[in-house]
Amino acid sequence: MFRFFKNVVIILIVIAINGYLITEVHAAKEAILSSAAIRTLTAHQDSVLSIAFSKTTPSLLASGSKDHTIMLWDVTQAESKPKAILKGHHDKVYAVAFSVNGKLLASASTDDTVKFWEVNTGQVMNTFSGTGEKNERVSSLAFSADGHFLATGHWNNNIKLWNLEQQKYWRTIGGGGHSEWLWGLFSYGEGHENSVNSVAFNLDGTLLATASFDKTVKIWKVDTAKLIRTLTEPESWVLCLAVSPDGKILAAGGYDQTIRFWDFNTGQLLKTLAAAHKAAVSTLAFHPNNQLLASGGFDETVKLWDVKDMKNINLIDTRGEHEDYVNTVAFSADGKYLATGSGDKTIKLWQVNKK
Repeated sequence: MFRFFKNVVIILIVIAINGYLITEVHAAKEAILSSAAIRTLTAHQDSVLSIAFSKTTPSLLASGSKDHTIMLWDVTQAESKPKAILKGHHDKVYAVAFSVNGKLLASASTDDTVKFWEVNTGQVMNTFSGTGEKNERVSSLAFSADGHFLATGHWNNNIKLWNLEQQKYWRTIGGGGHSEWLWGLFSYGEGHENSVNSVAFNLDGTLLATASFDKTVKIWKVDTAKLIRTLTEPESWVLCLAVSPDGKILAAGGYDQTIRFWDFNTGQLLKTLAAAHKAAVSTLAFHPNNQLLASGGFDETVKLWDVKDMKNINLIDTRGEHEDYVNTVAFSADGKYLATGSGDKTIKLWQVNKK
């Protein structure tokens, strides 16, 4: 009888300890993101394709949509109502980004244009309408950290650089921007062989990373427009890129549900997270202050990863409040908020607590 009660006591202690551990782990996860979205923004009439926070005004969020509009939001306001609705594009707005000084917002559209909007007035300041080539639909864009250049990725495999000081087209990267087929037998040239889905500068703006449906990530020297290396480890379409705040780590996500991490400068593959999502990884963003990475996927979830140790990257949070693909994620410049945009036409805002 004594042995029976002794075993019962041991079992109860084990259960209690396990319950404590589970509670503690759960609490640790909950401490990073708010347990639910603190706000849902619902003004868009179609899929939200891109979002970006201002680097100078952390509460200011821009969103681009399949409904052809761009909206500006103050995320500190409780109501789901945009500060401004910017109209001017005639097709889907695939990408938005604030300039380094926060005064301009750039938007990329499949109407073949990039527009620059004055943030304070909502007026179009300039329109880059391409260089006359076919199918120049713009799928992605990024400002260099020094504010001198804008890079754009296009459906016709091109990567273009725009001189912002002179407000004009500068050059096409990649030996004409695409590979040519010779007699239908093989291709030549350095450029991508399919649409460019994402572009990202390193910290000092000397290198540009580009990701494509051709299953590669390429690294280019900006001043010479020369290819430095091609990262061919991806086994399927590469959909998104993100660069760590210190500029050292390049992350890529793709249709194979995997997130990969490289040393941006050397091209060394540092880590592969297979089955990071249950469907394609469509978007990535690094936290500006903490060593965290947010990812969104076609599985309708948002995940948060601890990336302080490249050899041991841990999943620390998963959220699934969206009802369609998660197309875009972004952290505010002060690190207090994570915004997520989806094919369900909504933007959800999450409180980020100190880790």
